[in-house]
Amino acid sequence: MQMFKAIWKAEQNHFNRMVFSLTLILLSGLVGCDSRDEQRDEQKLAHYQQLGSLSARLDALESGLQQQQRALQGQSNALKKILDNVSPASMSPEWEDRLKELENQVSDVSRWPKDAGEAGRFLEQASELITGLPAQAEPQYLPRLSPVRWAAMASPV
Repeated sequence: MQMFKAIWKAEQNHFNRMVFSLTLILLSGLVGCDSRDEQRDEQKLAHYQQLGSLSARLDALESGLQQQQRALQGQSNALKKILDNVSPASMSPEWEDRLKELENQVSDVSRWPKDAGEAGRFLEQASELITGLPAQAEPQYLPRLSPVRWAAMASPV
């Protein structure tokens, strides 16, 4: 029985050593997992910092692009104004024909309005021409429209 006890004790020691060894292996694996988790967390943090930096740079680029677009729009508007002033505006041939007709009517005394109805139609036609004139065409056409407008306002209504 002594021998049996000795074998049993040896087996228990062997079993205890195996359990101890397995426990050490398991714990070292868990410690290694913790270490890897910390490394992943540090990598994630580094990535988030890079993303933040890239986001800030992207915002700065977007702001710069918007400034450039505003500057370009301002330059385009200024250039359009210059070109509008340099190149005379022309009206449609129908508008020109109506103006010529009214100018001819003003210059020929026999065609002047004879009553209030004709004067009203003449005033209406002159008003339509004046309101249909865009601002950039005023310098070119106002010298011709002024006599027509004066005649329309002087007509007996």
